Amino acid sequence: MDISQKKTVKQALLVQLANALEAAKQAAKNAHLAAIDDQSVAETQYDTLAIEASYLAEGHSRRVNELSLAINQVSNLIIEPHHTIAMASLIQLSSQKHYYFISPAGGGLTVKAPNQTTIIITPKSPIGAALIGKEEGDEVIVGIGGNNMHDEIISIV
Repeated sequence: MDISQKKTVKQALLVQLANALEAAKQAAKNAHLAAIDDQSVAETQYDTLAIEASYLAEGHSRRVNELSLAINQVSNLIIEPHHTIAMASLIQLSSQKHYYFISPAGGGLTVKAPNQTTIIITPKSPIGAALIGKEEGDEVIVGIGGNNMHDEIISIV
């Protein structure tokens, strides 16, 4: 595994975030249009369609802002080799077939390449917090739902 794989993961993550941003923008636009549509005008005091549509539009607008920030954060990631796990590290654990990529945003997304599946994690996630600062060969213990996962770090890029 080399640094070019990290660049590939970063680019694939940016594509996923950009696609999510476009979908969120369209959803926000549609919700905004629904909120101001003539059909949404309240006919009785109990008719809340316009209010609900405006809340929905606000939620979608917040999602657009969050995704824009996430794209900015991931775009600014510096891709370089690491000996200890830090932001933008690509990690493989002994019991896992997939890799982990530590990113400031996009946690939970999966990036699939021809010979590699990478799960995006953030430093705030339980596994991300357990990995930060560790080195190749270190044991990592992650508490998940009352159980502890024990594993060994076999590679860091």
